[in-house]
Amino acid sequence: GDYPHGKLVQCIVLSSRGSSKKSASHTKVIEVSIRKSRILNKELLEDDYDTKSPEPGDIVHAYVVTTGKMGCFVRISRSVEGRVQLKQLTDAFLPDPVSAFPPGRLVVGKVKGVKKGNKGMMVDLDLRETTLLE
Repeated sequence: GDYPHGKLVQCIVLSSRGSSKKSASHTKVIEVSIRKSRILNKELLEDDYDTKSPEPGDIVHAYVVTTGKMGCFVRISRSVEGRVQLKQLTDAFLPDPVSAFPPGRLVVGKVKGVKKGNKGMMVDLDLRETTLLE
């Protein structure tokens, strides 16, 4: 639907995380869902949409969480996060990866490896077009 700035919408909080006021960055991230199924069934907060774990060679969609000098971290789903090394962000030279891959940007990548982490799955991705076309 259309959600203009200032429109009041019904949602449910899925998770809340962020730094405390003691840190230099006062960033707090709150994940919400506007899916009717989530709003109507509040007990359905587990990521019931994650039925298949990614495997090496899979092509996946992900959202950028953070980008730094070494690459970026992405979220494939609520329980699967990914990491992309700087050299695997693009085929071309990238002078400013932070502005090219801002938080919230949707990306497509090929799974290079999968590790079980303490918070769920951690996936190594490659976003280069040449890799995606292999």
